[in-house]
Amino acid sequence: MDQYISQSSETDNLSFNLRSLSLISNGISNLKGLSVFLNDNKFKNLRKINLSCNKINSTSTFKLDIDSNLFFSINSFIFNFNQIQTIDPVFSRFINLNLLNLANNNINKLENLNNLNNLKFLYLFENNIQIIENMNDLYTLLILNLNSNQIFKIKNLQSLNKLEILSLSSNKIQKLENLENLTCLKKLYLSDNNISFFENIEYLANLEELDLSNNFIRNIEIQGMML
Repeated sequence: MDQYISQSSETDNLSFNLRSLSLISNGISNLKGLSVFLNDNKFKNLRKINLSCNKINSTSTFKLDIDSNLFFSINSFIFNFNQIQTIDPVFSRFINLNLLNLANNNINKLENLNNLNNLKFLYLFENNIQIIENMNDLYTLLILNLNSNQIFKIKNLQSLNKLEILSLSSNKIQKLENLENLTCLKKLYLSDNNISFFENIEYLANLEELDLSNNFIRNIEIQGMML
């Protein structure tokens, strides 16, 4: 039987200073009760919600009042190890969100990330994403982890000019390309892909760590020179 979060009279005694709410590993499948609980408007200081390791397949039932203070206060959502299939538009309303963790789910499309102009950490590893897209508003992003998806091509990262760590290991990428705007990049992880040539990294002047293990590289080519 599905488990739900329900409101009770005990909530009247909760501290108004609640900053972090963790409900890890509870079998939660529906967020309607959580919405009712938080719409009480007592939790103006809430910053972080962690719902990892539950049975959530959609966040569409997470509906706050249109004037909720939580759209401004919450800066971290952690939903890894659930069964979520889509990135719901609700996340784009949390304008001060700086961490979003949707790893280990069933997401197949990067979408509804608009307006997240303060997002710094985005974790979407171990999903079913095939295309890197809809990243134009994420110009404050520092860490992007898309390990263990189904991505074939590096692209659509041109707006991420503050990015410091990019993780794309265990995908189906065939070529090192479209990295020239990532001038702040310090760490690039591309192990376990289908890359054949070592190329197109001369633009990455701040790169400190590069992992191309378990690919198909036979020669190293830089600016047309074979090494």
